[in-house]
Amino acid sequence: MKKRRLGKTELEVTELGLGCFQFTIEFAVEQETANAVLDTALTNGINYFDTAAMYGYGESEELLGRALRRHPDANVHVGGKVGWLDRTVVQGLGSDAYRDAAALRRAIDHSFWLLQQDTIDVFMIHEHNEDAWQIDYKTGNSVVLDVLEEYKAAGKIGSIGVGTWAWTKKDQEDLANLLATGRLDMALIAGGYNIIQSPIREIILPVIRQHDIGLVVGAALGSGIPEFIRQDRVEIERRYKEKDDDGWHYTPERCERLLRIFDICDQTGMSTIELGLRYLLNEQSVHCNICGAQTPEHVLSNINFINKGPLDQKIIDLLDE
Repeated sequence: MKKRRLGKTELEVTELGLGCFQFTIEFAVEQETANAVLDTALTNGINYFDTAAMYGYGESEELLGRALRRHPDANVHVGGKVGWLDRTVVQGLGSDAYRDAAALRRAIDHSFWLLQQDTIDVFMIHEHNEDAWQIDYKTGNSVVLDVLEEYKAAGKIGSIGVGTWAWTKKDQEDLANLLATGRLDMALIAGGYNIIQSPIREIILPVIRQHDIGLVVGAALGSGIPEFIRQDRVEIERRYKEKDDDGWHYTPERCERLLRIFDICDQTGMSTIELGLRYLLNEQSVHCNICGAQTPEHVLSNINFINKGPLDQKIIDLLDE
């Protein structure tokens, strides 16, 4: 599998990473299956694994840590996160924990323990737009960033990032300002850039390029729209005709985009999953796409699609016309 440089982190990451949320108990996946998902990824070339303390209330970190022990020779990179503290070992402290350096260290150290790692390549602020952080977006000044910089200076983490959705314009502007401070090395943006929508294109991507920020994307297959995976034309046409709009997922513009995607799938013989995965390869500013997986077969299928390479420019033109 091809690799890309993750911006100024200088990490060489595979174009496909593994998101480590969907195989936790929260998705009713058995641990035996979760272990098989991780083993399949580790033995088939994936080298970037994204996790967080809140994923399965720590189960994601624990499962990944055990998998890395089973594969001691695997040369991989791990991205962890601190945030969603009500789902971590410091939940009893309430919102004050977001501005308590000792509490943040306790949460971060617990992640290290579950992952069974002495050092972690990337550690992110999980959801920069959580008000309890009290981040000054123009300077980055905040307790959490001070703590992460402390860990970086000590050599315990390699790079600092942010993991977020950033769908609203304000969230995007705040994130762009935060990235422009130069204090962050990478960003994981779920739902920010995919075949259905690319809300980060105008505000955030220019900052990513200007400051050599590593960019990982998530939620690339549907962004919460199950009809995308199922290629459910009937339901999307119904929503479009009846103006059954939830205000976000099923706007008329998004339904039109989905129907165009379905048309191209019919013309090319590709599934929506293949089209969506390969679409991301055409954007050089996207360095890694972390796909979740609930079965080993999901992992192998995604790898197969990624290895086919970017889409032909004619298909991109059809999508964007």
